[in-house]
Amino acid sequence: MELYIVRHGDAADRSAGRYLRDADRPLTATGEAEVLAAAGGLARLGVAIDLLLTSPLVRARQTADLLASVVGGSHQPEECLALAPGGELSAVFHAIHGQQRVMVVGHNPSLGELAGWLAFGDPMATVPLRTAGICRVDLAVGSTPGQGVLRWLLPPRLAARLT
Repeated sequence: MELYIVRHGDAADRSAGRYLRDADRPLTATGEAEVLAAAGGLARLGVAIDLLLTSPLVRARQTADLLASVVGGSHQPEECLALAPGGELSAVFHAIHGQQRVMVVGHNPSLGELAGWLAFGDPMATVPLRTAGICRVDLAVGSTPGQGVLRWLLPPRLAARLT
């Protein structure tokens, strides 16, 4: 399996007072631009997906929608509660198990922990993801967490420069 782990783009500041709930914070204009730039880099790499899962929080859903418009083909984002902050890593693994090419969109620190758990067997071996950052972890059929291979880690500015 090719697993693309994507952190949501830059989001509105909760302290500005407009968003009483963290879950309601949308992407900023900067966040939308960085997600589209990163998605363009993925498209230039030839990334294709069979499944796109997203956290139900607004900023993650918006990120997933933007990614779907560029690399999703006919695949629309599906909400996965396990990708919300505090979700269970094992539930995410169960949701993606048996798929070929999967993209998940969510939040730090959970996504960095997911990448570390799948690649190194330890969620404390967190892979750092900037907003709109992407990493790819490959998992062989039948593999378990800790048997994945971290193929690459792309900050959004580097993804945008890919040709």
